[in-house]
Amino acid sequence: MKNNIEDKMGTFTDTFAPLKKEDVALSVILDIVTIGYVSFAAPTWGKVVKQMDFARRNGGNFDTLKDFTNGMVTQGMTLTKDILASKKTALDVQNSLAFRTSIIVETYLNSIVAFAATVFGGKGDGLDLLSDIIADGKMIDSGLDTLAVNETSAAINKALYAQLIPMAWRQTDRDLNPL
Repeated sequence: MKNNIEDKMGTFTDTFAPLKKEDVALSVILDIVTIGYVSFAAPTWGKVVKQMDFARRNGGNFDTLKDFTNGMVTQGMTLTKDILASKKTALDVQNSLAFRTSIIVETYLNSIVAFAATVFGGKGDGLDLLSDIIADGKMIDSGLDTLAVNETSAAINKALYAQLIPMAWRQTDRDLNPL
């Protein structure tokens, strides 16, 4: 069951948690702006601003201000590009959802084991619960139509997907939540 869902996680993620395509154009524009600033700033600092009265009176402070400003601008552009490039990848989303699937299935299996251990442990509350379940021959009504294995599998898949779809919506960088 879990492996069946995990095998389809790529398609599931593409359908319910699509990520926006990386905007290469914005990165190129930021590079062009940075190159433009560097190309413009050097002559401006050297020929125009250095001739101003403030620069003449404060030579050491002028050089510090020039270096600080140039560093802040170029590093600010680099930081902007790094932030834009640090988005989640489709693989990150798939791994996150596969991990959550594992947790859901593990919790389900652990609860079945704990229930069986309690009911069939032959002690205290478990024995009382088992007695209540089978008292007067009412454990399974003879007219009850039980689910076949494939029907049980389909019901479990529906329950898992009902949990996973909202989780996938929260993983995407698009506004897919219905609320």
